[in-house]
Amino acid sequence: MLDTTNSNESGNRPGVTVSGTRVFVGDLSWKLSDKELRAEFKHFGTVNEALVIRDKNTGRSKGYGFVSFEEPHAALDAIKSMNGRPIDGRPIRVEAAEERPA
Repeated sequence: MLDTTNSNESGNRPGVTVSGTRVFVGDLSWKLSDKELRAEFKHFGTVNEALVIRDKNTGRSKGYGFVSFEEPHAALDAIKSMNGRPIDGRPIRVEAAEERPA
């Protein structure tokens, strides 16, 4: 876990506990697949999962997803390198994924 209390290096709000290996990816193209999302992030390290979130009724992308890495440094490198970078002509937003409350 990363604690961003004194640092905003992860791109998140100060004081928020975030996952050390999972990143949130926003502003995705509606047509981007899980496979394409994985391909965009695989050069930062081993990707355990790349998932574009879809509407359960229509199957259409909600425009965001998550990428989980094996190593925390890979997630941090991806945040630094990919935030604002265009994919399918759209600049994406990449930040550390916040932990869900238990």
